[in-house]
Parts: sequence; C-alpha cells; structure tokens
Amino acid sequence: LVNHASTVRLPVHVAEDLDRLIRTAEALRRKEGVEPKDISIAQALDIPIHRVRRLMALVRRTFSLDQPMGDEGDFNLHDTIEDNLNPTPTEVVQLEERISFLLKWVEQLRPREQEILAMRYGFGEAEEMTLEEIGCIHGVTRERIRQIEKGAIKKLKKLAAQSKVQFSTIF
Repeated sequence: LVNHASTVRLPVHVAEDLDRLIRTAEALRRKEGVEPKDISIAQALDIPIHRVRRLMALVRRTFSLDQPMGDEGDFNLHDTIEDNLNPTPTEVVQLEERISFLLKWVEQLRPREQEILAMRYGFGEAEEMTLEEIGCIHGVTRERIRQIEKGAIKKLKKLAAQSKVQFSTIF
C-alpha cells in the first residue's frame, strides 16, 4: 500500500517515519488545540528537528481543484480560489459608471479634442497612439497635440468637479 499511495515512491522506512510523524502531529494538535511546532514534534518522536522538517516537506500533497469540499461536497477547491484576473460584478458596475461619466463629458469637448483624446488613449475603435503619430495625422507638431490634450483634460476635470465627481477616480 505504501508503494502505491503516492506518485513518487518513498522507501518503506521513510513512509513509516512519515506515518509516525503525521500521527504524532495530529495527536499533539488534538491535545494542545493548536498546530504543533516542529520542535514539539521532534521532542515527541525523539528525533532531530532537521529530520522532522525533511519529513514535513514530504507531507505536502498535490490537491485537485475539482476535489469536493464542504460538509456535503457542494463546492470544490476551485470555488474557493480568488480570481484576480477578472473583475468582480461590483467592479464591472463601477467601471461602467465611470465610462458613462467620461463619455458624457467627452461629448462636451470640441470634435478635434474628442478625436485627439480618442487616438491618444484608445477610446472607441481607436488604438492608442503617440503624440508624434497624432501630430502627423493632424499636420501639427507633437507639442501642439500635447497642448490640445492637456487643455481637453483640464476641461474634463472642470466638468467632473461640476458633477461633484473626483476626476482621478474616472481617468
């Protein structure tokens, strides 16, 4: 049984030591009510602490994310892992609200300012572009584009203040 219980085969004497360690740690956990320290386990087994640590490293197991959990197995380990890559429903609603504010304010800018901001920040169908690229399209210098961009952002900040919305949370 020891030879088939794990993906990696452990020598029988190591598996027996590991079994003793696990049983001792569990007994100490029940007795003390807390997770036992390595030193406590070493003393209980009368072995050096470095041996306990080496055996503990072998205890770490691989768990399936589909492993049933809960009293009735009504969820799995995968359900308990936080997803940091996708926004939460609350974050989606907040983002949509910010976009709505921003679009409403951008509509109040001059068409040229709208186009420059769209090109610069990738609004709508536009891809993000450099000041130099936008300047070439409009036949002006990148410095002039920067000035127009700065003026448009200043107007957006003013519109945000009038709406009693902090601009930094939007843009």
